[in-house]
Amino acid sequence: MASAPAALALEPLRALYLGSLGGAHCFAAEVATDAPPPQGFGWHGLRALFSVLEDAHFALAGRALQLLEWDRTHQFCGRCGTPTVAKRPSGRASVPPAGSARTRGSRRR
Repeated sequence: MASAPAALALEPLRALYLGSLGGAHCFAAEVATDAPPPQGFGWHGLRALFSVLEDAHFALAGRALQLLEWDRTHQFCGRCGTPTVAKRPSGRASVPPAGSARTRGSRRR
């Protein structure tokens, strides 16, 4: 199965698999700000879609934006500055063995 970003001829800066909704596989993808939308589609802000999308689709779009923003802003360990490494399919990331063993999002106790 081809990923949705590839099926739409997008070259994402980052892409995340969100799961499925109504039997359809769902992805979040960040593209360059100057990337043209795929034919038949357009770029819209989330607020503009509030009264257009069904509740489940709107909630998924909001979650997609949150996850992409988190992924974009958490590329380095907050403790040691080492670049993190993605752990798929969980979406979590960890610092390579030479750095801290904590994963992104974990707390020190």
